[in-house]
Amino acid sequence: MALSIDNNKRIRILGQDEIQYLYEQPKFTDDERKWYFELDNNEQELLILPLTMVTKVDLIIQLGYFKAKHQFFKFKLNDVKADVDFILIKYFNNKNFDKISIGREGRRKNQHRILDILGYQAFNKPKHNELLLKKSSIISSISNDPVFIFRELLDFIYTKKITLPGYTTLQDIISDSLSLEQQRIDQILEKQLLPEEKQLFLDLFQRQEGLYAVTLLKKQPKNFKPKAVYQEIDDYQNYLLLYQIAKRLLPKLEISKNSIVYYNGCGSFRTTQVYSS
Repeated sequence: MALSIDNNKRIRILGQDEIQYLYEQPKFTDDERKWYFELDNNEQELLILPLTMVTKVDLIIQLGYFKAKHQFFKFKLNDVKADVDFILIKYFNNKNFDKISIGREGRRKNQHRILDILGYQAFNKPKHNELLLKKSSIISSISNDPVFIFRELLDFIYTKKITLPGYTTLQDIISDSLSLEQQRIDQILEKQLLPEEKQLFLDLFQRQEGLYAVTLLKKQPKNFKPKAVYQEIDDYQNYLLLYQIAKRLLPKLEISKNSIVYYNGCGSFRTTQVYSS
C-alpha cells in the first residue's frame, strides 16, 4: 500500500468523485434551497443594504453556496435559474430583472460581505500555508495515511473558519508534511541503527523465490503440518534479532500505533532509504 502518485507527480489522496463532491458548484434540491437560502437574524440585514436587487440575489446565492461548500463559485444567474426563482419568490415578491450576472467588483464585494457576516477569512497562501503545514505535520505523526491527514486537515480548516483551499494546495501541504515526518524518522534511524543492523533490515527487501523476504514473512502459514510449523520456527529464530531491534527503536520514533499499522501495510518502509547510506 505505497503512497500513490497521480500523473502530475502529486500524491493521490481522493478519487475523482470525492474531489468533485468537495469542489463542484452545489446543485440544490428544493429542500436544500429551503435550508441553505434561509437567512438568520444577522443575515437578514443583507436585505436592507443599499444594493440593486440583482446584487442581493447574487449575494444570497453565494451565501447559500458558501454555507454548503466553504468556498465561492463563479456563475451566471441564468445558469442557476431554479435558485434565482426560489430567492425571488421568498425575498422579493417574485419580482424579476434582466441582468444575468453582476460585475467582477460587485461579486468581490459580495464575497467580502459573506466572509464578514460569517466570520470567515479567505485562504491566503503566504498567510495560511505555514499554519496548515504545521497542523498537517502534527497529524502526520499520528498517522501517515494521506486520507486520514486530509480529513483531519479539513476539520481544522473548518474550525479555523478559513475558506477551502484548492485540492492541489492541500496535496502539496500533505506531501510536504509527510516528507518532514519521513526526514525526522530517517534521522532517528540513522543515529540509532548500527551498520550491521541496517544490513539485517536491507536483507528483508532482497528477493527470495520471486518475493521479497518481508512479503514472505508476513504470509500466514498454509496449514499446521510439520513442514509449515518448522518454517514458522525457523522464521522466529531468523528474525528474533530484528524483532528485538524494532522493539528498541519504535519508542524512540515516537509514532502512533496507527502509523505502525500503516507502515506495516505499505509492504516496504520508506525509511529503508537510510539503510543504504
